[in-house]
Amino acid sequence: MVEVQAAVSQAEHPGEEMPMSESNEGPNPMSNPDQPNGAPMPEPPDDLDEPIPYTVRTLTPYDVARATLTGIACELGVDELRVLVRIGERLKAGRTQYGRLHLATDPRTFRSTEAREELEDAVVYFACAWLKAETQEVA
Repeated sequence: MVEVQAAVSQAEHPGEEMPMSESNEGPNPMSNPDQPNGAPMPEPPDDLDEPIPYTVRTLTPYDVARATLTGIACELGVDELRVLVRIGERLKAGRTQYGRLHLATDPRTFRSTEAREELEDAVVYFACAWLKAETQEVA
């Protein structure tokens, strides 16, 4: 701002000598990168020359599973996502009834008993729904 005022004053009064002020008494300390704000910079510590160790973030099985699911979901259509949401809702309902699913320690026999019983129940439900629909068509 002072430099602008000095330039305007010099333009208004050409040939007149301008008095020196504190702000224009030599080089601007801000222009020297070694001395920001006019203060000398301290020497950097010697330990900056040490290499920074390479660190790898450890991904948990949870991180990997969530990233994989997100990647798959990004490629699905709306109806495919609705199926996936329904499966997720069933898993949440199962957690309410049985607790958090942990396959390594879960005592249920999914392939032989649980799946067979669930399929049998599903067949019963479908048969009831079909019979009910047929009964309503006749009436």
